[in-house]
Amino acid sequence: MTWALWLLMIQGILGALDTLYYHEWRARLVANCPRTAPELRLHAARDGVYAIIMSTLPWLAWQGGWALVLAALLVAEIILTLTDFVVEDAVRSTLGGVYHGERVMHAVMGLVYGAMLAYLLPVVVAWWADPTALSLSPPAVPEPLRWLLLAMSALAGLGALGTQNLVNSYVARYHPPRIRGTALGFSLGVGRLGAIVGPSYLAAVTVLVTVPGAGFYAFIVPAVIGAATIAAIPARAKARTGTRIREAAV
Repeated sequence: MTWALWLLMIQGILGALDTLYYHEWRARLVANCPRTAPELRLHAARDGVYAIIMSTLPWLAWQGGWALVLAALLVAEIILTLTDFVVEDAVRSTLGGVYHGERVMHAVMGLVYGAMLAYLLPVVVAWWADPTALSLSPPAVPEPLRWLLLAMSALAGLGALGTQNLVNSYVARYHPPRIRGTALGFSLGVGRLGAIVGPSYLAAVTVLVTVPGAGFYAFIVPAVIGAATIAAIPARAKARTGTRIREAAV
C-alpha cells in the first residue's frame, strides 16, 4: 500500500500541474466555457473520483462489498480519461488543438496510474475477502504522506472549480439572455454558501454521529445526489415559445 500511496501522490501533483498550466493558463478552458463544457464535465467528474480516493485510502479500508465500490471508482477513472482523450480533440479543434507537452503529460499520468493500480489491486482483492465495512484502518505509511494526500484531496477542488463551471454552463444554456446574468449570480451565490456551510456541517456530523466514516458519508451522499441531478438534466433545453427561441438567438 505504501508504494500505491506514493504513486497516488505523484499522480496528484502531475494532475495539478496539468490543470494549472495547460487547462487554466494555456488553453483557458474556463474562459472559453460553454464551448469547452464537454471537457470540463469530464474533468469535474474525474477530479471527484480522485478526491474520494485520496481522502480515503490513507485512512480507511474498503472491505467486502465496499471493495467493489472502490474498484468501480478506479475503472470509472480509466473510462473518463479515455473519453477525455476523444472529447478534448473535438473541443480544442477551434482553440489550436491539444498542446504537445500536454499529450506527453497525459501519457506519463497514464503510466503512473497503471503503476499505482499494480500495487493497489492486491490490497483491494484482500479487502474483498473481509466482512463488508468501511473501517478506519490507516495503513502503515509515513504520517506526512497521509496528511499530504488528504490536502491533495482538497486540491482536487481544482476540480471543484471545474464543477462550478459545469453548473454555470448548464445555467447559461437553460436561461434566456434577459435573466441569464441573474441566474448565474444565484448559482455562484449558492456555491459560495456551500463553501461557508460545508466545514460547519462536517464538524457537526463528526461530533454528533459516532459511526466510523461518518464524515465520508456526510460528503459522498450529497455529492452523489448532485451528480444524479446533473445527469438527469437533458443535454439541450427545449424552447417553450417562439419568443424564447428568438431570445436565445440574440
